[in-house]
Amino acid sequence: MTTIKTVTRRDSATTILRKIGIKPRDYNLFIEVTADDKFAVKVGAAEKHLKDLAGPSPEEQAAKVEQAAKVQELRTKLERKVKSEKAAKTSKETHRAAQVVANPIAEAPTPGESCSSYSRRMITAGHTNAELWAALVEHFKLDAGKRGYPAWYRHQMRKAGEQV
Repeated sequence: MTTIKTVTRRDSATTILRKIGIKPRDYNLFIEVTADDKFAVKVGAAEKHLKDLAGPSPEEQAAKVEQAAKVQELRTKLERKVKSEKAAKTSKETHRAAQVVANPIAEAPTPGESCSSYSRRMITAGHTNAELWAALVEHFKLDAGKRGYPAWYRHQMRKAGEQV
């Protein structure tokens, strides 16, 4: 809004600004002297200046509060999700640690035998996933990220129609 009023005297210009609510120290921001020695008062700029000084409107404040509530809700959901994932991971690790290998596999892989063929041979021999995992860690030095290998090999063998 660029409303400009032109007046002949500076007193008239300052009166307009005073009625709007502008402080005397800010008059020079909104009064300009034109080429014909008249005074141009930027009324629109003065009103915008006052609105900016007043702060956000009630609608803007309500929107900001609503946005903050949504953010807090999302944070709470994320914290709950992370907490449940940590609990699930901890319970998995506890379960795995509690699994005791009843019959450790004494048979070592033949020289040159791959992890896959050794696993398939031990599954066919009737060993459990926990027993097989202990043997794979011992002989092939696998890390915990490969813990699903025995189950995966068993699944593949079932898919292929082999007796496991």
